[in-house]
Amino acid sequence: MSPQFILAVAVGGAIKSVARYLVAIGSGKIFGINFPWGILIINVTGSLLIGVFVGLFATKWDLPQSVPFF
Repeated sequence: MSPQFILAVAVGGAIKSVARYLVAIGSGKIFGINFPWGILIINVTGSLLIGVFVGLFATKWDLPQSVPFF
């Protein structure tokens, strides 16, 4: 594992955590805090993006079976 890879993972995690926090705060201000709308919005959006990328990998990018996804 290279230091650049570790740095990229750390930066991505930092960006994701700040984005999750901002969405949670923003949705709480817009929709209220009686229901955890921020968590719902974040999880549905994340699931949608995962589905889009899996679909693209399956249909557009014809990768061989030997390519690791980690």
